Amino acid sequence: MNLSDIRDFLKELFPEAEHFYIGRIDSSQEKCIGVYDGNPLPETPCISFRTYQEIPVSILIHWTENAKSSQKAALDLYNRLQNIHFPEIGGYKIPLISLLNSSPVDCTPPESLIYEFVININIFYNI
Repeated sequence: MNLSDIRDFLKELFPEAEHFYIGRIDSSQEKCIGVYDGNPLPETPCISFRTYQEIPVSILIHWTENAKSSQKAALDLYNRLQNIHFPEIGGYKIPLISLLNSSPVDCTPPESLIYEFVININIFYNI
């Protein structure tokens, strides 16, 4: 599984966004979703019967100049990720999407006019 698979999954899950990016966004655009490699996971011991892999992902919601609508968009995506059951991403069955924070985290830079939130997740997929 790679980041483009996750981007394509998010396009279907959250069609309200107008632009989807990997690695960096066009910050002049509103209603953008950016998909990034998340923090590396601690090394998991190799177990011969292990049937899954995990990928850490950070999802950036770069929305509008309105704080309320930006937070609402981030919460809507968060809730959809929380409530989806056994999706398929890039041909892989997903038994678990683990949300790492209790809500989207505001990460709006002080100089930015557009509000931003991040959702950190771990995606577990069957191999």
